[in-house]
Amino acid sequence: MKGLIYFVAVMLLSACSDDAPEVPGIAVQSLLGAGGADDAGFARAETVVEFVFPADHGAHPAYRSEWWYLTLALQNQHGDDLGVQFTLFRQALTGSANASDPWQNGQMYMAHAALTEVASATHLHDQRFARGHPSLAGATVQPLDGSFSAWLEDWRLEGLDGVFKLQLR
Repeated sequence: MKGLIYFVAVMLLSACSDDAPEVPGIAVQSLLGAGGADDAGFARAETVVEFVFPADHGAHPAYRSEWWYLTLALQNQHGDDLGVQFTLFRQALTGSANASDPWQNGQMYMAHAALTEVASATHLHDQRFARGHPSLAGATVQPLDGSFSAWLEDWRLEGLDGVFKLQLR
């Protein structure tokens, strides 16, 4: 855990410096969206774009990064308040991919999940990392029925029958 905190701190502080360390072959500032040569080939969110659902629930690989985010305030069967959070981040490492080889898609994913039970002040959380691959992590929309899925291993956020009916596993 200490190593992860150090890594995140270095990445955040590096975005503020012109002489930041580099991930092999990729400037940290670029991974955080600072622009530059490493961003060549990626689309930039500079204008208003009309969303079209359910298609826009899926991945937008033209952009360097995106995420699927879900927060819920629920009650269990006993009336106890619960908070749930799930986020799946997609980060492109390169602007090109080999479409014929799913191992060479240049995508990395990180998922974070948390559950809070208010009455007992219990907070559980976990995270996972994986490279993009149909068996490991990704996001898709089925064109025939509009259903979508965003997943990392067996953590899965799925759209069921429309835009706002979701299932988190």
